[in-house]
Amino acid sequence: YNTCRPHSSIGYQTPASYAETIFAMGSGMPDPIANKAPKGITTTAEALIRTG
Repeated sequence: YNTCRPHSSIGYQTPASYAETIFAMGSGMPDPIANKAPKGITTTAEALIRTG
Protein backbone atom coordinates (compact mmCIF):
# COMPACT_ATOMS: atom_id res chain seq x y z
CA TYR A 1 0.00 0.00 0.00
CA ASN A 2 2.83 2.46 0.74
CA THR A 3 4.02 2.44 -2.85
CA CYS A 4 0.79 2.30 -4.86
CA ARG A 5 -2.12 3.92 -2.96
CA PRO A 6 -2.25 7.74 -3.01
CA HIS A 7 -3.75 9.51 -0.01
CA SER A 8 -5.64 12.78 -0.08
CA SER A 9 -4.12 14.20 3.11
CA ILE A 10 -0.63 14.15 1.57
CA GLY A 11 -1.54 15.70 -1.76
CA TYR A 12 -2.60 12.48 -3.47
CA GLN A 13 0.92 11.09 -3.26
CA THR A 14 1.75 7.60 -2.11
CA PRO A 15 3.12 7.43 1.43
CA ALA A 16 6.49 6.24 0.07
CA SER A 17 6.68 9.14 -2.38
CA TYR A 18 5.73 11.63 0.33
CA ALA A 19 8.39 10.23 2.67
CA GLU A 20 11.01 10.59 -0.06
CA THR A 21 10.00 14.22 -0.59
CA ILE A 22 10.20 15.02 3.12
CA PHE A 23 13.52 13.20 3.50
CA ALA A 24 15.00 15.09 0.53
CA MET A 25 14.03 18.41 2.15
CA GLY A 26 16.24 17.68 5.16
CA SER A 27 14.99 18.16 8.67
CA GLY A 28 11.44 18.98 7.66
CA MET A 29 10.00 16.18 9.74
CA PRO A 30 7.76 17.31 12.59
CA ASP A 31 8.67 16.41 16.16
CA PRO A 32 7.10 13.19 17.44
CA ILE A 33 3.84 13.56 19.33
CA ALA A 34 4.96 11.45 22.29
CA ASN A 35 7.12 13.02 24.97
CA LYS A 36 10.68 11.86 25.26
CA ALA A 37 11.74 9.82 28.27
CA PRO A 38 13.08 11.82 31.21
CA LYS A 39 16.83 12.36 31.30
CA GLY A 40 18.69 9.25 32.42
CA ILE A 41 15.92 6.81 31.52
CA THR A 42 16.83 4.73 28.51
CA THR A 43 14.19 2.04 28.27
CA THR A 44 10.42 2.14 28.08
CA ALA A 45 10.04 -0.23 31.05
CA GLU A 46 12.13 2.07 33.24
CA ALA A 47 10.05 5.05 32.18
CA LEU A 48 6.80 3.28 32.99
CA ILE A 49 8.02 2.12 36.38
CA ARG A 50 9.32 5.56 37.40
CA THR A 51 6.20 7.41 36.31
CA GLY A 52 3.91 5.01 38.11
